[in-house]
Amino acid sequence: YNVFQYIEMLKNELPKDWIFTELQEISNACFKFKQKGNPSNTVSTLAKALEKEYIPVNHILATNLMTENEPDMVVQYVNSMTMENSRITLISKDIETDSKEKWYETAYKVVGYSSNLKSGIANAGLNDNLRLPRPNEFIATNFNVNKPTDLDSITPLEEPLLMKDDKINKIWYKKDDRFWQPRGYIYLSLKLPNTQTSLLNSMLSTLYVQLVNDSLKDLQYDASCASSHVSFAKTNQGLDLTIYGFNDKLYTI
Repeated sequence: YNVFQYIEMLKNELPKDWIFTELQEISNACFKFKQKGNPSNTVSTLAKALEKEYIPVNHILATNLMTENEPDMVVQYVNSMTMENSRITLISKDIETDSKEKWYETAYKVVGYSSNLKSGIANAGLNDNLRLPRPNEFIATNFNVNKPTDLDSITPLEEPLLMKDDKINKIWYKKDDRFWQPRGYIYLSLKLPNTQTSLLNSMLSTLYVQLVNDSLKDLQYDASCASSHVSFAKTNQGLDLTIYGFNDKLYTI
């Protein structure tokens, strides 16, 4: 009944203007700084979309942009999510069937909800453990890269600069002075030979990485929603931490 409990929560909580604002900021950033893709994939995606609805010509390459907040439509959509127009699909080798699908002759059977299930759904109520997500602190809004006006006078660096080199660490830095994109990439490689010196050490290192990644699930999800990425992994030489995304929120992550 958790699905219907979540739907009931949505009916009580929505609409929220801040949710639309977040989604709009994310879609605008992704569209503005989208890298060139494969033309055949673009055509295929548009063809599939045209099967469902008409796309205005001036929006044909910006179908993911959110231009207008329509709270009434959100309420209407959520209120339409009821038990009467729902469907639960059970896939198994052991279920009984009495019909076959037209094109692929897939065997299936349609049955109505049992009275116990209907009663449970109707009285599902609210679940205190189900709530709306918190505001996403990783959504970038500042895309300034201090791009100079006279680009002809600048020669892009061919390789990173070694900023620090001592017995403990090396720090390399490379500014994007060729494409001037507001994206950053932080790669931290920890050289830890003891992680591979024995089977026990290797196992403990793997367990440690899994525990850290498990604790970072919420952060990684919020970051991915904001077009950023956080990765912590074990390597043959030690541990690697990788963070990339828009410059504005890299330090926040």
